[in-house]
Amino acid sequence: MKKIKAFLLAFVLSIVTVVLIVMSIKIHNEQFTTDENNTVRYNFNYAKFKNRELLEKNIDKDTLVVLGSSELSVGFNEPYHYTSLFNYRDFHIMPIGGGNFQNIIQAFTLGSIGDSIVNKKLVISESFGWFDQYGIDPKAFISRISTEHMYYALKNENLKLETRTKLIDRAIELAKDNTVMKERFERFKRVLLEGKGNVYDEFLIKMDVEKSDLINETRFSIYSQVKLRPYSGDVTPDYNWEELLKSAEADAKERTNNNEFGIENETFNKNIKNNMEKRKGKDYFYKYSDSPEYSDFELLLEIAKELGLEVRVINFPINGKWNDYIGVDAEQRRIYREKLTNIVQSYGYTIFDLGDKEYEPYYMYDTVHPGWKAWIEASRDLYQFFKQNNSN
Repeated sequence: MKKIKAFLLAFVLSIVTVVLIVMSIKIHNEQFTTDENNTVRYNFNYAKFKNRELLEKNIDKDTLVVLGSSELSVGFNEPYHYTSLFNYRDFHIMPIGGGNFQNIIQAFTLGSIGDSIVNKKLVISESFGWFDQYGIDPKAFISRISTEHMYYALKNENLKLETRTKLIDRAIELAKDNTVMKERFERFKRVLLEGKGNVYDEFLIKMDVEKSDLINETRFSIYSQVKLRPYSGDVTPDYNWEELLKSAEADAKERTNNNEFGIENETFNKNIKNNMEKRKGKDYFYKYSDSPEYSDFELLLEIAKELGLEVRVINFPINGKWNDYIGVDAEQRRIYREKLTNIVQSYGYTIFDLGDKEYEPYYMYDTVHPGWKAWIEASRDLYQFFKQNNSN
């Protein structure tokens, strides 16, 4: 009897301890979730991207949600970057995405949080490199998918059942070589979409979602090195965009002068200089006319449409000189731009296409990420898109 009492006491104490830990983590994170700062918004920790609560609590009527990948954080805190230009109460960005956060990942994210976008405006940043003949790497998908977002996207009755079924079927396809994840996704489909399964299935799903929330809240709290980022002011300045372009160009001119590709000097020295010969012509076999990524992109746009969102797609330039060097010819880039534009327009959305700047200097930070002038031009477009027909 004493052993049973001791076990029950230990069990209760462990539950209380876990609850207290969870509460302390949420209280810690809550200090960054206020109307007085952009701390969470301008944080690029992957745990933020995967946690529904952190995202939804930091989206208000003055927030423009931008889905993308690693290009969103390259140049962070540079004077030409949107995190510097739009650190104001009346307009700010919620960037969502890092490396390998491709369209199928963002489709689940949008299905989860899309109803919280109160101003109904969404920007999607697309990356040329995603659209090769292979599409997203299955291992990358597994590492980036959020259990929370999957759950809430599949539960979102504002999305057609057909659309939600396409979502989970694509996830199951990508998880075919990962037994644990494939079984999890099949369980989600069975219970959430088909109304099948049993009490044990429902219990496992609840545990998966709660565990995902706890893990991502904890990771954000511990690993993101959160520092308060108060607003720079209440009202976004009336920027002289031409002057900002000139200033960005002057800065870029000094910082991209040690190589022929217009790559930022330190990045070139660290990552490229010693591997030049190995990379020459190496990517000749990549083709961009037929890719699973196009279907994933269409699924993302379909979700946006069903949620009643107004969408602006941004296609940043790529580094033309570098792509010529590694063997990706200009015709492949043209095919991609044409297909992307046609898909966007078929959904009644608009695209801001900087693809024709691929040979112009000072638009790229490195081989794939936009830099100085690209971000100035994109930021101007973001602001104009937000203000258009916006009564806030």
